[in-house]
Amino acid sequence: MHRVRARPAYCGAFAFYNEFQADGDLKQNRLRLQEHVSRTLQFAAINTLLLEPRMKSILAALAMTTALSVPGLAMARPVTLTATLNNYGGNGAYLALYVTDAAGAYKGTLWLAGSKSKYYSHLSGWQRGSGGNLSDINGITGASVGAGRTLKVTLDLADALFDAGYKLHFDAAAEDMRDSPSEVIVPLTSVGAGRPVAGRSYIRSVTYDM
Repeated sequence: MHRVRARPAYCGAFAFYNEFQADGDLKQNRLRLQEHVSRTLQFAAINTLLLEPRMKSILAALAMTTALSVPGLAMARPVTLTATLNNYGGNGAYLALYVTDAAGAYKGTLWLAGSKSKYYSHLSGWQRGSGGNLSDINGITGASVGAGRTLKVTLDLADALFDAGYKLHFDAAAEDMRDSPSEVIVPLTSVGAGRPVAGRSYIRSVTYDM
C-alpha cells in the first residue's frame, strides 16, 4: 500500500503565521508577515480553495486589509483519499487526482501518482484542465500504483469544497494499455464520506474519509 501524508510546500508560511499569532506586536509582525509571504507568492497560483484556509486567510488579508481576521481561520479538515486498483495485468498505473467546480472547471490537483512526466499526457482529463503545468504538481507526486495495490493519501481540504458542487476526479493510465480519463468522479459531500465509488477499468473503488 502506498500511504502518503501530503506536506504542501507552503507549510513554512504556516509556521511563520503561528509565530505571528504568539507575538503581541501586531504592527511589527504584520510587516514581517507581509515580507515573508511576498517571498512565497509562487504558490499563489494554486487555487486557494485547495490551500489550507489559514494560508488563504493570510493572502486575502494582505491583499485587502491591514489586519488579520483570526476567527474563522480553522476551516479545513484532514481527508484521506483511498484508491484500490483492480488486478488488470499490466504495469503500474499513473493516477491524477484533481478537483473541478460545479460548472466542471478545473480547480487544482491534489495528487499525481507516477514519476515520469512524459506519460502525464495520457492522464488526459488532468492534462486538459491543468494544461500540463508541472508547477501545479510540485511537491504532490509519488510512485505509480501497481495492479491490485492501494494508494492512500491524506491531506487537508478546505471545508468550502464540500457540499458546494465540487467533484474529485481520478484519471488513470498504464503503459501499453487504454487511457481512462475521469475513471472515477466523486462528488465532495459530507454524506459521501466513507462510501466507496466503483471505477470503470483500472480502479476497483475510491473512498474519502474525514
